[in-house]
Amino acid sequence: MTKDNQYKIGKPQIIIALFFSIILLIINIIRIIRIPITIDETGYSTNETYLQLVQDVGGGANNHIFHSVLRKFFVELFNDHLFFIRFDSLLAHCLFLVYTWLLTRLLFSNRWWQLCSFMMLNLIGPLIFDFWGLSRGYALGLALMTTSIYYLIRYIDSKKIHFLAIALFIGIFTVYSNFSFINYYVTLCCIIVIRNIIFRDNTTVRSTVLKEIGIMILAAALLVVLIAGPLLLVLKNGELSFMGKTGFIEDTIQSLFKDGFYLGRPENKTLVNKLSWAVVGYSVVAGFYWLVLYIIRRKSINEESNTIIRYGITFYLLLIIPAISLIIQHHILGINYLTDRTALFFIVLFALHLTIFLYSITPKVPAIRWAFFLIVLLLVGYNFSTTIKLHFVRLWWFNMDDIHVLNRINNETQKKEGKIKIHPNWLFIPSFNYDMQQHFPGRFETVYDTRILPGSDTTFDYYYIASDEPTDTLKLRYHLDTTFVYGGFALYKRNK
Repeated sequence: MTKDNQYKIGKPQIIIALFFSIILLIINIIRIIRIPITIDETGYSTNETYLQLVQDVGGGANNHIFHSVLRKFFVELFNDHLFFIRFDSLLAHCLFLVYTWLLTRLLFSNRWWQLCSFMMLNLIGPLIFDFWGLSRGYALGLALMTTSIYYLIRYIDSKKIHFLAIALFIGIFTVYSNFSFINYYVTLCCIIVIRNIIFRDNTTVRSTVLKEIGIMILAAALLVVLIAGPLLLVLKNGELSFMGKTGFIEDTIQSLFKDGFYLGRPENKTLVNKLSWAVVGYSVVAGFYWLVLYIIRRKSINEESNTIIRYGITFYLLLIIPAISLIIQHHILGINYLTDRTALFFIVLFALHLTIFLYSITPKVPAIRWAFFLIVLLLVGYNFSTTIKLHFVRLWWFNMDDIHVLNRINNETQKKEGKIKIHPNWLFIPSFNYDMQQHFPGRFETVYDTRILPGSDTTFDYYYIASDEPTDTLKLRYHLDTTFVYGGFALYKRNK
């Protein structure tokens, strides 16, 4: 592709892309404001210093360091409102929109393919979209990974060493956003080495290779300084033991379909299994496809006419190397397989490779590749539109009615003197404490995780429990007030 085509923007496409981006941002902001805080967003204390966050003194995997630092900054700059707790994820969403657009412009000369690829990347994962509006580090990690990939491709195209430095530097902060992205960072370094072997030609300068090695060593040293201590604490505390132990297909791929695409309903079990094996089959076929093309075009692989093949091989390596890395880590080091949210980067890498794979096949019969692509895009768009909710997150569905529960209790006890005492199921303790402080200051006593038999302590004004918990003791002094979360949880009020 020519440079003119590579960076030229079609007016209809940019207008559609802007409108599409604005709609997604509006949906995200609505969700940020409307969705109550979830249990996994509450592992943060305003009393923690920046140094404590950076050192991860608690050794908790839920401290996504770069996100925690930014969250503390925005909370102190503005206030402890939920919008500012989640603000860095909104910024990450903006960054992802910008760099997926820039990346698709860089990869494809066809303007409509650029637009459709951009749309697919931003719709393909409903769980990814959820994290654009949650106080977690996955949003930053995904946005920074995509940005890093963009500068990797810029380096591959231009051989300007500063683009590699940018890709590696951003890659460091990708890992700093969440430790699972270390698999991407290792893959990034491997690709630089592998490309020098398989795409080496007479223009390859030894000094450039030495500069690459030097920059990678410096970047690796910086990464070790930043994450070695916290990562060892997380491993020591067993915080990674909750991930998969069965196999890469069963744990990583299937969990991405079940949770990443929200296909986890029991009736979808067979579909998830078939899709998982279809992905494996597709990856094997794509591997042979790129290998055959490489063998056929090897002597002319560095010519401009073969740019899309070089891109395809590069993105195939970006997809396959972390998968191989996870399998090796599990069998040699005993590290469990990544599951659902920790493996979300695979969805982005898969989508990028798929767009290039489809773009490269049957270039003389574009109707075939367009047919495949539009089918995929329609399926992705349908799944996104039917799974995204404006008032709760499916992965933390039980938190959807937290504010309604507290509102009801507060309204029913307006004449009560002193603070209201409630004993909730342990799932709601962190979120209730946050909501009580933010929305009902001085009205409720702080709740603690005592795990007592419901009704055994009659000093509580209310119990909020799962509907399937035992209620024999509870019903002696309490009566059912109402149910929430589609009947999944019940509020019991003490008898007068």
